[in-house]
Amino acid sequence: MQFYIREAWILDERRFREWLDLFTDDVFYFMPRRLNIHRHETERELTPVGDLAIFEDDKTYLTMRVERLETGMAWGEDPPSRTRHLVGNLVVEPQPDGEVRIASDRVILTVVLAH
Repeated sequence: MQFYIREAWILDERRFREWLDLFTDDVFYFMPRRLNIHRHETERELTPVGDLAIFEDDKTYLTMRVERLETGMAWGEDPPSRTRHLVGNLVVEPQPDGEVRIASDRVILTVVLAH
């Protein structure tokens, strides 16, 4: 849980290079979309890997996102958004191959101001 709390704080402080350093080079950062489905189709509620997702990035793509923010050319972030990431309901599931699957609920508040 401490990792997620620290990650949220670093993102809210806009310390994006430090955020990148939290991850190993083989990171797979995945956030599926949640679909509105009929109750008998619950297995389709979250989009799978390879389908359209909010994030499906490796370290290279995460680095590119940070570099884009650093250019000053990310017009959608001028002025920078103010964010608060709230993390809860953390579930850690060890996998047979020694990896760990982690799921959590997040509430992300983003405030964007116009000039």
